[in-house]
Amino acid sequence: MEASLLSYLIGILMTGGLAAAVLFRCADRLMTASGRVTRAEAAVLGVVVLAGVWVVYGRFLVGARLFAYYDVGSDTSEQYVPYYLSLLRSIRDGSLGLWNADYGLGTSFMSYQSWTLDPFNLVLLPLCLAFGDGLLGGALAIVQALKVVCCAFLFDRLLCGYCRLPLSRVLGASLFAFCGYLVLWGQHYWLGTVLVMATLLTLLLELLMRRWSVPRFLGVTCAVAATVMMSTYSGFMVMLYASAYAALRLPCVMDAASPATYARCFGRLAAPVICGLLMSMLTVVPYATLLLGESARVSGTSTLASRAMGYLGAFVPVRWVLPVLSRLLGSTLISAGSDIPPSVIPPTAGFGYVNVYEFVQMGFSGFSVMLLGQFFHWELTGAERRERALAGIAALICALYCLNFFLPALSNLFVEPKYRSSFALAIPLCLAMAVGWERRVALGGPSRPTLLATGGLTLVVIGWSLAHTVDGHVTCLVYLVSIAGGIALLLCLGRTGARRNVALVLLCALALFGSVTDAFMATNHRATGLPDRFPAAVSPGRDEDTRAALAWVRAQGDGFVRVEKRYRDWTRLNDALVQGYAGVSSYNSTLDSDVIDFYRQLWPRVLVGESAYQEFLADPDQPALLRLLGVRYLLSHDDLAGPAYDQRAQFGSVRVYEVLGAACPLSVRRGVVRESDAALMDAEGRRELLAASVIVPDEVADSLERQARPTGQQELGGHTVGGPDGPIAYDPAPARLCLAGADRLSGTADADVDGSVACLSVPHTLGWRVSVDGREVPTFRVNYGFVGFTLTAGHHQVEARYEAPNASLGVVLAGMGVCLAAACCVVGLITGGRRFKSCPSDQMQVGDGKRLRPFSSG
Repeated sequence: MEASLLSYLIGILMTGGLAAAVLFRCADRLMTASGRVTRAEAAVLGVVVLAGVWVVYGRFLVGARLFAYYDVGSDTSEQYVPYYLSLLRSIRDGSLGLWNADYGLGTSFMSYQSWTLDPFNLVLLPLCLAFGDGLLGGALAIVQALKVVCCAFLFDRLLCGYCRLPLSRVLGASLFAFCGYLVLWGQHYWLGTVLVMATLLTLLLELLMRRWSVPRFLGVTCAVAATVMMSTYSGFMVMLYASAYAALRLPCVMDAASPATYARCFGRLAAPVICGLLMSMLTVVPYATLLLGESARVSGTSTLASRAMGYLGAFVPVRWVLPVLSRLLGSTLISAGSDIPPSVIPPTAGFGYVNVYEFVQMGFSGFSVMLLGQFFHWELTGAERRERALAGIAALICALYCLNFFLPALSNLFVEPKYRSSFALAIPLCLAMAVGWERRVALGGPSRPTLLATGGLTLVVIGWSLAHTVDGHVTCLVYLVSIAGGIALLLCLGRTGARRNVALVLLCALALFGSVTDAFMATNHRATGLPDRFPAAVSPGRDEDTRAALAWVRAQGDGFVRVEKRYRDWTRLNDALVQGYAGVSSYNSTLDSDVIDFYRQLWPRVLVGESAYQEFLADPDQPALLRLLGVRYLLSHDDLAGPAYDQRAQFGSVRVYEVLGAACPLSVRRGVVRESDAALMDAEGRRELLAASVIVPDEVADSLERQARPTGQQELGGHTVGGPDGPIAYDPAPARLCLAGADRLSGTADADVDGSVACLSVPHTLGWRVSVDGREVPTFRVNYGFVGFTLTAGHHQVEARYEAPNASLGVVLAGMGVCLAAACCVVGLITGGRRFKSCPSDQMQVGDGKRLRPFSSG
């Protein structure tokens, strides 16, 4: 292990000692009942969380490391960091819009709206705009630390409805803030925001259950709208969870349990949610329209109902049980970031890939199982019958989420099981741990039989993890020591006096020590970013020759052309986002389905592994495709031989080559070939067609006014296409295209015969509108993946603009949501809120300032 890691572990011990000292100093005030967050509680929680943040993220905050990963978490360095750099550049130069021309062959805003509409960008972007892109690596860590702090204080406030002791709330909130979901998925930036938004929505629903008011109503409305607008994908998950939480929580806070009262109260909770959902239609409608147009992502060989029934009967293998329990205790007991061997967590037919991210995310504490055991013992022996039944239902749902594939698949609309909705486990389980701590530890003696059973199970799980771990030996050993000490303290826990307070403080310190250690290892025991590998972190960068070459290309005044490189500077696939040019390569998991067809039919070797990875370097020598896509310049460190390339300039080690015959991403052809005819050829044969023809769907070919085949005869792939006059030449005159705005392309094109077909090589995505000589013309798919339209003979002005599909409908629905929310608030004010207030009661509020007597140990 690195010496820096050992030094940080020493720092963890020192921080744990500081936290224990603060806890001991404030122990008496933290053991005084209060239904509100006290000053001492807020101060202690702040010290504990900030100390943990410094231990976990200290190296990133001071710039020794940069908050991006180059191991199994390489999505951060390969996808998100390049995108943020592109976003910052577009804000500075005023080119931010609904279409990003630098992301592969072009990408709609709706494909990555979750990255852009993350509320924490209100912190990240101003920091980087003010202090430069070099701060990005540190600013990402600052934002992650802010998310941890937000989760801690939001959850602490939520616990006021469940726990009477500030000490219980401090422990629960601290464990929640450093849980595995936020620590691991928080490394992917926007996914960490999901937990913050889910916690905020839970708190606002809880407050609205207790008392109706306009601020609380609007709080729920805005939280729902912001959550779903940020990401329809994660927003759906949050709304599923929030619905289950409200349904199970509401009976616990109602004055009466009659079905009519329950329905009335649930309806009043649903009103602001409906308003928020309507407001979120501003982004949901365009996104849904785009998604429904993507047949590759919404179609399947089986119906939704059949898939749902299949997942309902699909349980995890028995060999997953111990790994799931290991992940309940900690995120790094099995692996911190290395690949998990199939012998440890065997893949299944429906869940074929397992890593530290793509598995159930919990990681609450080594004390998790013991505290949950104490909670269930209290529920069985001390809770009311109604609460016991509801807790049992919640426990069953959590268990099924971990052991059955239905709920993980439901959160992903039954496409496949995904555990990215594991945040739905964090809130109820941390609530249960805090209640178990208070009811059976802080206010009384723990149930010894339950303690011995759960403690033994915990030691078995940690022992199994230690025997099978890849790189989590340190975490396992820390957990073994802390659990052994915790069991001893719990067995010897006195009922009253100073010794009891000392024991409680030590127990809290041990629980937090293990939790922060786990978070530290998940964050730092990884291949993280260094300044010499992180774009914009050093100046001058290692790509200055490339940037000089790109500046020369822009100075040529060729309009909108694409550029590609025969080497890499920063990333494998997304250097175009980093350096600001339109290229071909990209890592895009939401790639347009038509573009996927283009690659599969014409350039299959570029798709590496799966459709999300498009790598130009996998098959770079395709001049016909470069001309079609408008790749006019190639940058290379090596000499490019062949008649298709001409060296134009050199900057240091970078040579600039022009692709002869390439003009721009707009081309015109006289010949038309049906997709059914092209299907008879191989990819090479289809590429040869591009010199004289375009390939269109059969129904489009039927609708064209001219014959669907080239007028010249070509022998391609063993098939004769065309007539007796020979091959057709290139365009009568090269087209020209320029970026006329963030979402608009304009240029000129020439056609020598009526019925010529123009191919605009941008993805055939819903939202493109093309005008020729000022008149909008119909478009269709051409060359499998691009926008096509017809031209008459002559010289034409062409304009293409991208608009969010069905945006007007989204605006109307959002306006309806605003009006409905205003109407609900007016009705509530007129009625004085009396009927709203009469439903939920504030049962958990107790007399402030009272020292509580310990409960019986049961």
